[in-house]
Amino acid sequence: MVEALFSFRLSTEIFLIAPIERIVQMVALRPIPGAPADLPGLLTVRAIAVPVLDVRTRLGLPFGPPSVTEHLILLRIGRRRAALLVEEALELVMPEQLQVTVDVIPASFTGALPWIGGTVLYNGASRLVFDIEALLSFVPTLSAPTFIELKAS
Repeated sequence: MVEALFSFRLSTEIFLIAPIERIVQMVALRPIPGAPADLPGLLTVRAIAVPVLDVRTRLGLPFGPPSVTEHLILLRIGRRRAALLVEEALELVMPEQLQVTVDVIPASFTGALPWIGGTVLYNGASRLVFDIEALLSFVPTLSAPTFIELKAS
């Protein structure tokens, strides 16, 4: 049985993910010194620093600095949290709108292969479904010295 998923857009591609905590409009992010391009900064949610992931680099999609028109999808499993930067948050997709497929993942997306949990047929096209547990396993845990350094800046 397929659970309800949430759809979002990166460049011209539609992807799906579940479960999500909530969606917020892009806000100013606090930069992380020395972080790779796919970690553009931290979002503060209820006094907690949440790393923001921009997976467009790993998917080989065009990207630039975060824009005020973009969204952040907040993800959480247990104590692990992250926000996924997306160009557009779309809609909740109910299981009856989906059909599980077995498709080959496009070669251009192989950089994100560890994060892909499968494919589904949605709106007449095969869509990649992100695996939140795998995605959150790539999020660095902020050590106390790093967090103190970020707070002081």
